[in-house]
Amino acid sequence: MFNTAEVSNQTQFPTIDYLFAGAGASATLVLMSMEQRGLLQDKNIVVLDPDSKSTNDKTYCFWSNPNEKIALECRHLISYQWEKASVNLNKSESLFPMRYFHISSSDLYSELQRIISTYDIKRIQASVLTIEPIENGVEVKTSDGDIWKTNMVFDSRPPQYLPPQNNEAHLLQSFIGFIVDTEIQIPDAGCIDLMDFGVEQQSWTQFIYVLPFDSNKILVELTRFGQVPITQAE
Repeated sequence: MFNTAEVSNQTQFPTIDYLFAGAGASATLVLMSMEQRGLLQDKNIVVLDPDSKSTNDKTYCFWSNPNEKIALECRHLISYQWEKASVNLNKSESLFPMRYFHISSSDLYSELQRIISTYDIKRIQASVLTIEPIENGVEVKTSDGDIWKTNMVFDSRPPQYLPPQNNEAHLLQSFIGFIVDTEIQIPDAGCIDLMDFGVEQQSWTQFIYVLPFDSNKILVELTRFGQVPITQAE
């Protein structure tokens, strides 16, 4: 129930076709797929996210056969790919017929902006507070006081988990990566190293990935499975 003061500060808009709660990888890939199927023409669409998505803040990597649909549809976004891998610094092996693909978040965000500009999509920097079903659609309230009514919501916000009970724990997977320029030549820039456990475990399960971008540049990424995420200091 909202009091009169709260209602007076909110702006209600005509019903739109699609609303995206989040402007990251999920929203971008869905919009790309909709564009390929001709589903964005003459539609009123809103994308909401509290972040401007203007920095290269994430790395997206995936396994695929080069001829699979996801690899073909994302080929203009793929910046690196590898055909060989070693595990825990052992001898490298071919990944054939698969490859390991890399997409930078900055390229993904640029693709989202291209779609937004092409189809005159509203891009609003605000948080989604509530998403509620109403008669003939969905109502979305935002942190800037707006109320949107839409026929469909694509919600890619991180889920809110209930606090664990005494006999439970949340097992989190967290990553921190660094792009390193080195004077030492990488002996095989076409080979990634996975699951290198030669780091202190700190009472969790931790390992390193090394992804060469070329013979003098690598992405080093530490992964942790545990109850506490990795910190920048660690």
